[in-house]
Amino acid sequence: MKKVEMGTAGTFAVQQSQSVLVAISVKINCFNFEHVVLCGEARTIRHRVSMFKLKTYDTENIKWFYVANTVLDSWVLTAVFLNFVLLTVTKSQVGIYIAIASAIAILVEVPSGTLADNLGRRTISLLGFILMMLFLVAWLFATILGNGLLILLGFILAEISIALLSGSLEALAYDSLKATQKEDAFDELQSQAKSIQIIGLMAATFVGGLLWQINNYLPLLANMVVVALGIFATYKMEEIDSQDCDVSTQDSAATLLSGFTHIHHAKMKLTIAVMAAPATLFILWGGGFVQLEVGERAGLSETSLATLLTFILMANYVTSRLYERIRRKLGDGLGFLVINSGMAIGCIVLSAVSESIAVGVVGIILIRLFGKFTQAWPSSVLNETSESNVRATTISTFAFITRVPYLFVLPIYMSLSDAGKSITFLCISLLLIIAGICSLRAFNQGGSKIAS
Repeated sequence: MKKVEMGTAGTFAVQQSQSVLVAISVKINCFNFEHVVLCGEARTIRHRVSMFKLKTYDTENIKWFYVANTVLDSWVLTAVFLNFVLLTVTKSQVGIYIAIASAIAILVEVPSGTLADNLGRRTISLLGFILMMLFLVAWLFATILGNGLLILLGFILAEISIALLSGSLEALAYDSLKATQKEDAFDELQSQAKSIQIIGLMAATFVGGLLWQINNYLPLLANMVVVALGIFATYKMEEIDSQDCDVSTQDSAATLLSGFTHIHHAKMKLTIAVMAAPATLFILWGGGFVQLEVGERAGLSETSLATLLTFILMANYVTSRLYERIRRKLGDGLGFLVINSGMAIGCIVLSAVSESIAVGVVGIILIRLFGKFTQAWPSSVLNETSESNVRATTISTFAFITRVPYLFVLPIYMSLSDAGKSITFLCISLLLIIAGICSLRAFNQGGSKIAS
């Protein structure tokens, strides 16, 4: 499933936000102030009221991308999804179902990028949201009928939908910017998109908790409404022809191979490893039971954990708004050094999570705060360094690489004792520290753009 805001499938809801920005021009003596001035005597005060809007870069696709991208991470089921599936199946069954669905998702991940490059990014994105709706329908009937196999079917459909959307939606947005010669604004777009995505997730998480108290089915039904909005938004987008290509088995295989070739290029190998290490941990953290399990071991109740996540999302909102500046200031090499180091410290803290609630809270905060950067940052790097005809394939290939360890590590982790889990966190922290040290060299190799 998806890194886990939602546990196994990721989280969906959207609201395009608008704020009013009031600029007051004040003329005091011979000085003109174009911003708000709260002191001094003014001779002339001119109020200019304008609506603050998200930048669409003169393309209708970007407006609908904001909506679809927010839906992609706005799960109303975020805080209650495990409780919902446990109405039908046991925890052990859920673990088996996740393993099966994840294995299928890994097989679909890279071919999904190839399909997007050949059949069209809009087409594949639309198909992804439709399968997402079918996943929710499967869970609805699974609970009504008490059928565990429908829960498994839902997990599989959710994994496939995420695989289809993993590279196609962002590639379509990048191509939309490139069509108007504004691809350099992709970092800015990412920053804005992640900001409203976090707002959607906060709202969805809060509403889901309230609805669960009223009726167990309401969060699922509300999630279906949100996904319907994603289907509509993707339908309204237009396909951008990156290049003319005929869909054939040979062409798809060649495109797929080109994605792996780009990923494994001599100058990109270390770069991919540096980016994949924290991204893999964040997928494991959110895609499985790790986040919930850590919260339980720390002594946090479900309500306390949901409240903590809400506050962390508020902080994520601030950092997402600053993402473009942070990347420009630090550069990719130093940026991934900070990300890997921050998550490594979080893992070291979590190795002692059973000691107290405070320890668990600190560890969860560190993993969540730094982990959020593992979504936008690699996407920026890969979009900038990939040719248009293999862009979606390259992004999906990276997603493939980050998901493979999740399939094998999660079952092992869940079977370990508390001591074994603590050792696991220490081992992961060591790998992250090594990746962080290698980050400066990786990006100095020229495998990726170094932000300046």
